[in-house]
Amino acid sequence: MIDFSVVINQVIILFLIAAIGFAAGKRGVIKSEHKEVLSKMLINIALPCMLIDAVMSTTDRLSSKDFIITISISLCTYIIGFILAWYLPKLLKLDNKKKGLYSFSMLYTNVGFLGFPILAMVLGKASVIYAIIFNITYYLTFFPVGFYLLRGQKTRPTLKEMLPIITIVFFISLILYLFKITLPYPILRTVSIVGGMTLPLSMLFVGLCLCEVHISVFKNINVILVSIYRVLLFPAAMYFILRLFTDNFYYIAPGVIMFAMPVAALLPAFAKECNLDEKEGAVIVTVSTLFMLFALPVIGLLLAMG
Repeated sequence: MIDFSVVINQVIILFLIAAIGFAAGKRGVIKSEHKEVLSKMLINIALPCMLIDAVMSTTDRLSSKDFIITISISLCTYIIGFILAWYLPKLLKLDNKKKGLYSFSMLYTNVGFLGFPILAMVLGKASVIYAIIFNITYYLTFFPVGFYLLRGQKTRPTLKEMLPIITIVFFISLILYLFKITLPYPILRTVSIVGGMTLPLSMLFVGLCLCEVHISVFKNINVILVSIYRVLLFPAAMYFILRLFTDNFYYIAPGVIMFAMPVAALLPAFAKECNLDEKEGAVIVTVSTLFMLFALPVIGLLLAMG
């Protein structure tokens, strides 16, 4: 159970950090070409440290039952999500190239840039280990299934695509937790300090992206629909369905918040790789990120009511 006022305060903090990034982008303090450097710092340095810090800071041990239930919920959610992502875009009457963009957008969220840091901020570090277990499915399927949705056919991603730094550190964190491995204090303190940069960097990045959004993007009804589905409809439906089977907060909340995140930030890069419309991919990511800031209080209210 969480206090709804806590969620609101945290969302206000997210808004303010994003606003700083927005202002910095508009004023030219941080230029557009610096976004790539910022994102690499976040995904390759800050976020891996945050994951290790969260695991090392967790005193509660998950039972075998907790592990099995959490991974089972994850598998079922992604199977249902895949089926919906495959068929729902057909209702929008999109051509084959755009269908792939929207299918991917309906299944894969931004768990790295935003999911883990926002979860840790709203629910505390204790929730991160549940999220790590929940996201095993995400990291095992993101590249093969993601490219399948984009291309509409089987593909063989490279080893580099399959094992980026964040994926490697994700599984290292899981191993550290499962085998109760401890690290020396200087290392723990280092990853804690560096990991603390994750949320500020991620929201500054969001602000920089939003400062490039033109009002005309809101005329694309398909982008609006997929963004609402991504950050509100699917996670809300997930919450109500899970409540039918369990009232355990940590079985429900981490997964719901992960699915309430905007579309995965790698969509434009993947779209370019697959010869799809990378500009529309970037618009989907940016608009869904903006919508997330408004949808998150609604998701927080649902979790607080539970």
